[in-house]
Amino acid sequence: ATGCASRFPLIPAGVGLIMIAFMPSWLVFISAIPEVILGTILLYLMGSQLTAALQMMAREKSVSSFNSGLVIGFPLMVALVISFAPEQALAELPPLIRPILGNGFVMGTLTVLLLEHVIFKDEKKSF
Repeated sequence: ATGCASRFPLIPAGVGLIMIAFMPSWLVFISAIPEVILGTILLYLMGSQLTAALQMMAREKSVSSFNSGLVIGFPLMVALVISFAPEQALAELPPLIRPILGNGFVMGTLTVLLLEHVIFKDEKKSF
């Protein structure tokens, strides 16, 4: 959303979050933010990230075949399904693998890696 392509701003943000973790008064202050406000901010951020990704895909012409479209679309669907799965279904997973199989982001990332590096690895990339 800001146009910043550097990952270096994540360093002070991470340090700030670690510092806040040790300050209970700040945790109380942050937890007082209404859920509606947090949800609205997260919805906006996710929408802007999706828009930036779609613009980058169009500009770079990164979807050149059906398979490359699957590498982008299928993991997104896996992540969405897992994110909106009922808690009862996730509770049925063994506790050891629940953090992996019950996390939409992790499963989406693993699906991308599986599709890109195992299933469609022989396809020539045109960069």
